[in-house]
Amino acid sequence: MKMRFFILILLAIVILVFGGMKKAEVKEIDDKIKEAEKCFFSMMGRVDNPTKGFKLLLEAIEMAAPHTGFSPEFKDKIVKVRKLSKETSILNPEGFALLDEAYRSINSGKAFEIPESISKIEDAVAYCHSQIETARKDLKQGNYNNSVKLLLETCLMIVTPFERKK
Repeated sequence: MKMRFFILILLAIVILVFGGMKKAEVKEIDDKIKEAEKCFFSMMGRVDNPTKGFKLLLEAIEMAAPHTGFSPEFKDKIVKVRKLSKETSILNPEGFALLDEAYRSINSGKAFEIPESISKIEDAVAYCHSQIETARKDLKQGNYNNSVKLLLETCLMIVTPFERKK
């Protein structure tokens, strides 16, 4: 009886220690998201540095991805997109294709589509702002899958209009 109790206690400790992200990791990821948010949504209503914001979101996704239930292929694609955007441009066609593949891999094969409710830039900005806020809340609550998905959707919202112009 004592041995079973000891094993249960030990198992509980292991789950607590390794079951989720450490608070320091969550804070670091959240800080990156907050910094990205500042790049996109300044107090004066203008976009200050969308390239930096995009790269910060990718970095946050990469940091959180190991804590999701997503496939290793998803994580690999994000790493490749981040590397490409760092070495070339956030509008790199190969990077866009990898982002799209990553999204499809966590969305039952469905491609990302800009919501029909978005018809002007203000709508897109409000949508992205809402996505980022929800992603931060989900991250803090341990809902890493949804947090990463929302951040990925935000990245796709940023690059999709440019990709479609081609």
